[in-house]
Amino acid sequence: MLRQGIRQAHPPAQQPKRYSSLSLSKGQEQSIRSHWDDEQEQWYFSVIDVVAVLTDSANPRDYWYKMKIRVKGEEGFEPSTVCRQLKMKSPDGKQRLTDCADTEGVLRIIQSIPSPKAEPFKQWLAQVGAERIEETRASTSSATSCYLLRSVSTPIKLGNYLSIWWLSLSKPRNLPC
Repeated sequence: MLRQGIRQAHPPAQQPKRYSSLSLSKGQEQSIRSHWDDEQEQWYFSVIDVVAVLTDSANPRDYWYKMKIRVKGEEGFEPSTVCRQLKMKSPDGKQRLTDCADTEGVLRIIQSIPSPKAEPFKQWLAQVGAERIEETRASTSSATSCYLLRSVSTPIKLGNYLSIWWLSLSKPRNLPC
């Protein structure tokens, strides 16, 4: 099973605020800047750093700029809508505004990166999505079966009298749900 994805090194309560680690490749920590937002209670990750890790682009900022234009035209998705500007320490040591996205936004952006490095991650996302759909389908099927077994849709009263069906429910029955 492919075990890749976004993860935090420690829960926010155990970790100094404003720092987290993000793993986008199997067993390899990458340098991706992050920020903990106390109000939203979630992590934000530098999109430029994610792009740099997954594309090996010489200029990740330029790649991100061109990608926003391409994705908007091809997919009808505007990546800027899942981003917000946060000040983060840049490689030159200064605090600069950087496009950042929460976990959900980063996952959506990664889906739009056409890179061999992004493919295993996209496959993992597809697998997790398929598993989630199957779980939902199974629970829906189970709930429907339970509903039908209990005959919930059968009327409880017939006129002013309780139906024989309702009285039969007082007897213990072994239902699978």
